[in-house]
Amino acid sequence: MPTIGDAIDTVLDAAVRRGQSWVATAHRAADVPRGTRCMLELAEGQVLAVKRIRPSDLARLAERAGERVRDPVRARKRVAASAPVLVQLSQVDLYVDYRLVLRDLDWQLRSGEHWAVYGANGAGKIQFFKVAVR
Repeated sequence: MPTIGDAIDTVLDAAVRRGQSWVATAHRAADVPRGTRCMLELAEGQVLAVKRIRPSDLARLAERAGERVRDPVRARKRVAASAPVLVQLSQVDLYVDYRLVLRDLDWQLRSGEHWAVYGANGAGKIQFFKVAVR
């Protein structure tokens, strides 16, 4: 019987075939969609990592949380460095109610890229999305 994860993978596979990008958020390493190529890791409003994601990254995050990774990262086609930039954030500091919630964020989404924004509750994921989609 198909799981919700299988249904999500089907939708994301179709997006890849159409050349679309995605940015997914996750509290747990097991929730990072298969085929995700890049990772923005947040903790307490701090950017811990902005990089290509590797199976060892998911294993490290899963181990830290005491969980098991669902599947290894499945390779998708590489996005050319010349692909159009859809969203770019440079040296962003975000304050909510006079409290710093994201500091010194540099990030960009290119056409065809697939990102996971990873972090625990309160890490700054929602604030990141509020800034990224404006």
